[in-house]
Amino acid sequence: MEVRRDQNSVRDFGTSEAIARSVAFLASIDASWVTGQGLVARGGTSPF
Repeated sequence: MEVRRDQNSVRDFGTSEAIARSVAFLASIDASWVTGQGLVARGGTSPF
C-alpha cells in the first residue's frame, strides 16, 4: 500500500469524507460559477 500511495501525486488515498466535501462544495453558493463541468475526484491518480 505504501508503494501505491507514494506513486500518487498527492501522497494520500481519497476518503469518503473528501468526496463528501467535494459534493458539499458543488451544492454550495461558492460553486455558483461552476457550470457545465465534470469534477473528477480520484485523489491525484490518473489513468495515463
